[in-house]
Amino acid sequence: MTVQTFFSKPGSNGIFWGLIGGVSLIVVTSLSKNGYLQIAPYFFILCASILTIKYINKSNADFMDLFKSGLFAFIISSVILYIYVLTLINPDSGITSLGHLWRFGVIVLMGLIGSTIISYLAKSVRYFST
Repeated sequence: MTVQTFFSKPGSNGIFWGLIGGVSLIVVTSLSKNGYLQIAPYFFILCASILTIKYINKSNADFMDLFKSGLFAFIISSVILYIYVLTLINPDSGITSLGHLWRFGVIVLMGLIGSTIISYLAKSVRYFST
């Protein structure tokens, strides 16, 4: 499997960028007390995963591939941060199973919104082919 083949698939591309995003979110969380700083890695990871698919599959990058890649990356990076916070920062949170479930639902909802917006913008942007 070549690198281009690996990054042309939404699942593998999303997993790759999701892992990078999870690590970057952990670093930002541990270095900063400002919660708003965590928005930047999310934006960059979503853009990186979607634009990677767009520019590797120049001729046939459809909206759903862009969307799935961004959604996978967002969810994976968010779950990595969530597990980090629950295990190392606040292990005695006392959150019930239902509490974890609705938090995961919010993660998916935010990923759906962000991936839809950035995928739409990326799909509508034309580029120069050489």
